[in-house]
Amino acid sequence: MQKRGVDARHLRLRAHSLERTMKVNRRWPVYLALILVGSVGPYASCQDFHLTIGKQEVLESKILGEKRTILVATPPRMPPGLPLLVVLDGEGNFTKVAIIVDHLVGNGRLPPMVVAGVVNTNRGRDLMPAFEGGAFAPGPSDKFLAFLADELIPRMAGEYPIGKYRILAGHSNAGMFSLYAFIRRPDAFQANIALSPSYGLDDRFVALLERALAKSGGAPRFVFVGWGGDEEPDIAVGALRFAKTFEGTPGANVEYHYEVFPGETHGSVGMRAFYRGLELLGQPDPPAAFGPARYLSEAQRRRHAWARRFGSSFDDSKLPLFSASFPCSMEFPPARTWARSGTHCKPTTPMTSASILPNRPTWLPRSRPGGAMRMPPG
Repeated sequence: MQKRGVDARHLRLRAHSLERTMKVNRRWPVYLALILVGSVGPYASCQDFHLTIGKQEVLESKILGEKRTILVATPPRMPPGLPLLVVLDGEGNFTKVAIIVDHLVGNGRLPPMVVAGVVNTNRGRDLMPAFEGGAFAPGPSDKFLAFLADELIPRMAGEYPIGKYRILAGHSNAGMFSLYAFIRRPDAFQANIALSPSYGLDDRFVALLERALAKSGGAPRFVFVGWGGDEEPDIAVGALRFAKTFEGTPGANVEYHYEVFPGETHGSVGMRAFYRGLELLGQPDPPAAFGPARYLSEAQRRRHAWARRFGSSFDDSKLPLFSASFPCSMEFPPARTWARSGTHCKPTTPMTSASILPNRPTWLPRSRPGGAMRMPPG
């Protein structure tokens, strides 16, 4: 009798356990669905992030007689006077350049700017110049350049608060076209980034670049030429030839830089070289060895450089008075003129310390005949 009671209780416990198991089994699809919904949501939002890099616009070009697709990326905050960066081969280069700009701007290495990527319709037609003897001949490349200067830039200026500083960047044939624009329409862009440019072995192109440099004047220009250390010989030698052409014209009003990227091929050099060219464009003034300017921080020296190059420091706080490259800034009296050669500045008229600090304290050192200096008391 006792054994039978134990068996009955055991059976009831097993039945209860089986019932609970069946209830759980009926509920597991609901639990699984909740888990999947919770995990898919963040994953989907992360995937959507890639769709937010810029937007697409269509420009009806009267010069080219066709519609052109333009990819545009803007900073979150858009103060007036933003530089405009035009990127050729937009379908391949826009995304990487927009990410580079976002990174440099976010870390205070570059001012905010609008990036416009031009998508190709007929790359060979637009980017390859024609020659007539030793000169460029009117052709499709001239029309494409006119489209950039006379249609794209005004369109961007009408939609975004861009200033008067414009940059043209390209790689390979598009890098060559950036130099072509430097020669053909020097007023259209204030900075040119030419990566792995073609046509460097063409004597006609190099001669035309030399002539353009001999005539260069007015506002300072910026040029960066970069190429990979493992490029094909014609590209590597040609790019070096372009770089040496800038170096061989010290009287030109051009700030030029060139750099080789070891281990990079024609296809891989773009990311590093675009980054370096834009980084140099936003570099600070060099530190001063003496005087009040030696107390400026790197951020302050960078703001001085931006105010001189781009026309604004893009910062609401007051800009310090002194800059390490004060002679190159426009804070000097208008009557005093300065010339830029390479990456150095030199005066074209004599300068005295009194002209820099007209309200100087009486104890500051002052030049005297024979080089004697009057030092502060004590």
